[in-house]
Amino acid sequence: WSAVIAEEDGLLFVDPNAPTSDELAGYRVYRSTDLFGTSTLIASVGPSVTEYTDALGGEQPFYHLTAIDAQNEEGESSLRKEAMSGDFLLASTEKLYEMRWPSDLEAYVNKGNPTAQNLHITAVSHPEEVEGKVLTSVEFKIRQGDEGQEIELQAFPDADTLISFFYDDSSGQANFGTQAAESVEDIGLFWNNGSKWIKVFGDVDTVAKSITIQTAFAGRYQVRVLARPNEVVFDKSQISNRFITPNNDGKNDSVTFTFGTNSLSAELSGKIFDMHFGFVADLVPGINTDTLKWDAKSNGSVVKSGVYMYRLEAEGQSWTGTVVVIR
Repeated sequence: WSAVIAEEDGLLFVDPNAPTSDELAGYRVYRSTDLFGTSTLIASVGPSVTEYTDALGGEQPFYHLTAIDAQNEEGESSLRKEAMSGDFLLASTEKLYEMRWPSDLEAYVNKGNPTAQNLHITAVSHPEEVEGKVLTSVEFKIRQGDEGQEIELQAFPDADTLISFFYDDSSGQANFGTQAAESVEDIGLFWNNGSKWIKVFGDVDTVAKSITIQTAFAGRYQVRVLARPNEVVFDKSQISNRFITPNNDGKNDSVTFTFGTNSLSAELSGKIFDMHFGFVADLVPGINTDTLKWDAKSNGSVVKSGVYMYRLEAEGQSWTGTVVVIR
C-alpha cells in the first residue's frame, strides 16, 4: 500500500517522508471472509511498513487497512481488496451498496491518474432525498488522497466499475430500508450527470438481490420506482446534452444517448447526418451499458459548428432528432 502522508482533511504532515507519531504511529490490517461481515484485526505494523503477507488467508478473504496515531485513534478504512480476484471494493457494512473496480485499475488509483496522486474514494448516503419514488440515494466521491480535495475527475478511464445496490425481498417487496417497491420489476437506477438525473436502468439480479450498472462514472446515484420496459425505449430526456462543445475541457465534449432495455443482448446503433442528409459518423458504444456516444468528430476530425441529425435504431425501432455543435 501507499504510505499515508496527510490527515483525513488533506492537511499534509509537516514532513510527509518522516511523520511524527502524533501524525502516524502505524497501520492495522484487517481480514474478513464476508465483504459485509465483521473484520478481524490480524496485524499491527509500524509507520514505515507498507506491505504485509498473510500466510493464513483462508477462503476468498477480503483485506483492508486503517492508520493510527500515537493516541491510538484510527482513521478511515481503506478500500477493501479481494484476495482471489484482486478487485478493490467500497461497501457499506449494512449491505446497502457495493462499488467494485478490477485489479488492473490499481495503478490508476495509485497515482497513475491525471492528478498524479492517490485517489481517495468514499460514499455518502443521502437519506434526505429518500421519499416518494426514491428508494435509496448514494453519492460516490473521488478525492485527491494526498490533499483531500474533491476533484472534477469523477470518472475512471474505462467502463469497468460495477456499482450495485442491494434489497431485501423477505416481505415480498423490494425493500431498500425505509422505502420499498412492490416488485423488483419496478426498480431502476438514475445517475446525476451534474445538471440532471438520467435513467440508466441497471440490471436486476434476483439471486444476489441487487441492481447493478457497469460504468466509468462516480457521482450521485438513486434507485427509484420505475416501470421497466419490455422492449427497448428511448426518449429525448435521455440525451446527456443537446449542445456539444468539443474543446477538450471535459464538459459537453460529446453527447451520450441512453436507452431503456431489459435485454443485455439488445443491438443498438446510430448515425449522425448533416442537415443535407450527408453521412457524418457512426455512434459508438458509450461508457455506460445501453448507451451510444458521438464525440462531434467525422473521420477523426472535429466537425464544423452547426445542427446535426441523429438516427438511432434498436430491435426494429428508430428515433430521430438533432444536436448542436458549437466551436
